[in-house]
Amino acid sequence: MCRTGSKGPKGISCLVVEKGTPGLSFGKKEKKVGWNSQPTRAVIFEDCAVPVTCRLGNEGQGFNIAMKGLNGGRINIASCSLGAAHASVLLARDHLLVRKQFGETLANNQFLQFKLAEMATKLVASRLLVREAATALQENRADAVSLCSMAKLFVTDECFN
Repeated sequence: MCRTGSKGPKGISCLVVEKGTPGLSFGKKEKKVGWNSQPTRAVIFEDCAVPVTCRLGNEGQGFNIAMKGLNGGRINIASCSLGAAHASVLLARDHLLVRKQFGETLANNQFLQFKLAEMATKLVASRLLVREAATALQENRADAVSLCSMAKLFVTDECFN
């Protein structure tokens, strides 16, 4: 994204620039607490000449393109949380089946059965919200932005818990 026009969102355009283009460089890899499989770096343009053929969409459409990407990113982050939570539920289930306390497995403890059922229920609800948001985004529905935002909020919170 770069500014090609006046202030505000209408002055932003979207570009695709090949790695190795003169004047294009990248900052150092950011140190992050999580999601290290998605590296984050600053993109630096210094005297970088980019032909108009490298522009995505029309001039001034960059902000709208970024917002569409942001909604997909919201679904992506929610999905990453969903995957981690799914693995956690499976690990918790497996642990309950093998760990013994007072002569029997923890799987026989009703309180822990309820906790595992609650975890599984929240996992399924989260999965359904992510799918609904993704469908709305794919179909370009009017509720897509709201659903993508809700999915990121709800799913990341519930799956963290």
